[in-house]
Amino acid sequence: MEIAAIRDERVPPPLIRALAAAGFLSVFLLIASLIRPDDSGAAPVLTPEIEQAVEEISVAPAFIGSIEGAAHRVDVFTSQDGPLYTVVDANGTVVLSLVDGQTLTGSFPEFSPESLYARYDEPLGQDVAPRY
Repeated sequence: MEIAAIRDERVPPPLIRALAAAGFLSVFLLIASLIRPDDSGAAPVLTPEIEQAVEEISVAPAFIGSIEGAAHRVDVFTSQDGPLYTVVDANGTVVLSLVDGQTLTGSFPEFSPESLYARYDEPLGQDVAPRY
């Protein structure tokens, strides 16, 4: 009596993976060859309203910090023309608004921007990076 030999006729897994990869690559290349991005042109969407808003944002002074004393607070802003200063008294009244360093020194000689420097009163923690 002969024992029938069992033949394994399954396709090996590496061959299946290679065929699947080749199939996906073929489909991808076919789709990529049909898409032609150079046929479509970009249309400008910058309307006059958006253009004006962008200009206002880029021109507006940006607040960068305050210098506080017993009688006044000086708010410092950056602008395209250099630093600008606003002086507020102890009552919250704005004394000077967005003036340059010369105007500030002329009105308040004790607030000369050239004589001011930044320093930390407390040691720096790990969560605070030094500003140079």
